[in-house]
Amino acid sequence: MSKTNCEDCGKRWNGTMNIKKREGLFLILSFECSSCKNTINIETSPKIVSSARRDINVRSQIGSHLCGIKYAGLTKLMGAMNLPGPIQDERYSRWDKDLLLS
Repeated sequence: MSKTNCEDCGKRWNGTMNIKKREGLFLILSFECSSCKNTINIETSPKIVSSARRDINVRSQIGSHLCGIKYAGLTKLMGAMNLPGPIQDERYSRWDKDLLLS
């Protein structure tokens, strides 16, 4: 980010970056310029059409089923790769029922 200019004030970016929201593997990253306080939010995954679910979470869940590892295996895989864990187990189980009915 040090070689990036703020889109609002045009100065070299020298600000803060925070995780505004996290849901499973989905994040909203928030960048704030220290000069003009302009904030930019970046979502790391789009929503599934007609759903509140995020693409990255659905794909990871489907992938874990196709590989036969399900929730426990997906959690271990994310840990081994030093990535945040998938969605919570209760939500994963609830979404599992929806996926299997589709």
